[in-house]
Amino acid sequence: MSGKLSPMLRRLRRRVLLGNPVIRLFARWLPTSTRQHLASATGMYDVHRYQDYRDPTAKAMLITEFLRGSMGSHRQSVLDIGCNAGEVTRYLNNQGFLTVGIDRREVLARVPSGGRHFALIPFEVDSASVPRLPSFDCVLLLSVHHQWVATNGDATARELVRLLSGRAERTMVIEFSSLNAKYGHTHPELFDDNTPSSVIEYAVGWLATTLPNFVFSYLGLNEEHPVDEPYRVLFGGTRIEASDSDSICVPLTATDRFS
Repeated sequence: MSGKLSPMLRRLRRRVLLGNPVIRLFARWLPTSTRQHLASATGMYDVHRYQDYRDPTAKAMLITEFLRGSMGSHRQSVLDIGCNAGEVTRYLNNQGFLTVGIDRREVLARVPSGGRHFALIPFEVDSASVPRLPSFDCVLLLSVHHQWVATNGDATARELVRLLSGRAERTMVIEFSSLNAKYGHTHPELFDDNTPSSVIEYAVGWLATTLPNFVFSYLGLNEEHPVDEPYRVLFGGTRIEASDSDSICVPLTATDRFS
């Protein structure tokens, strides 16, 4: 009974509290720190907030469409870095991809037991450990980019992403947060909060200078926290082969998408 009750309570919290338009309107006027404190006090801001008030299916569908378009019917291997509770990992496996999810041991220890989880492996990602990872057709970096920037700084985050790109034989998918606060408080604002064109412009520039051996395109906006951050921005990149270097496609800019 308890295994069924927990998902029911999560859905109730999401619909009644975070889905209430009056509460959402009121929360927009509160400072970010206050909103986060209230979310924590009501049990909605823990390590598994991903499945508490987000729908991973929409994000996973965008990724699936990109992967199938990039390699056709080939059964691709996918590494989901920072998989959290493994929702995207499970979805991609159900769609026929060979997907392995990795995250910190303390995160995976909190994944509710009794569910169907696919290949979730505890693994601490850093510059020393990346060479131990095998190569995959695709590497997913979802909900980790902004954490690395906030924790270690932009230069270190760029170097880590470059190292991880070496594990991606064909494609990468990278997610960008739409709130400056997620990237730490030691630098000027990177973009206008929750403004698609501004966030995409930042992402395009960051990807072009960090991973010049990939061609990235905008995949779409995926649902995030309905109060603080309604969406995040998703980009998919394809490795540039040596034979393709003379015919590189330039990724769409923010103006192209939102003019």
